[in-house]
Amino acid sequence: MTATAVKSMVCKPKGSIREVSVALRFTAKDPATDGRDCPTAWVEDEAEEILFQGWKPSEETLAKCRETGPIPETEAVVRIPFRMIPAINEACDVAERGRLRRVDQLDKELSGASGDA
Repeated sequence: MTATAVKSMVCKPKGSIREVSVALRFTAKDPATDGRDCPTAWVEDEAEEILFQGWKPSEETLAKCRETGPIPETEAVVRIPFRMIPAINEACDVAERGRLRRVDQLDKELSGASGDA
């Protein structure tokens, strides 16, 4: 997996957004496509987010999605095929390992700080 610096939109309170530079870790592309213009998954550890690229749904599908509530301008619905479930699971595993590393690091920093007093 490689990390790539990109611009990402991050939600702030009250639905406003801000742009930040982040390092994305590519996790997988849809194995049943040509490797271009296909569903993809990334993990962004610092923001604690998983990002997905998928196909745009039809207007009919979007209308059905909106039956459960509005889709804000800062959000999108994408279609991800079931064959991407292993890639989604991998992205979740990568994110969880990153979270656990951050918790372990914080624990080490806190235990080291308390020994200095």
